Amino acid sequence: MTLDLSKGTPMAIPSKVVIRKRFKLSELFKNVTPEAIQQLNTETEWAREGSSVGRELIYANCNKQRI
Repeated sequence: MTLDLSKGTPMAIPSKVVIRKRFKLSELFKNVTPEAIQQLNTETEWAREGSSVGRELIYANCNKQRI
């Protein structure tokens, strides 16, 4: 961060522009396996059980309408 006081008003100027890497979908899912998905589903099953407590939207199946 650089501070510029030359015009009478303090101005903070970022000293380095950060360029964020953009990922392709294939890169994001490169190491995803059916076993990893099953483990994730098992570990997060508690979050899908029971009735909603707020204004959550629950999808029984991604290809079906919202219930």
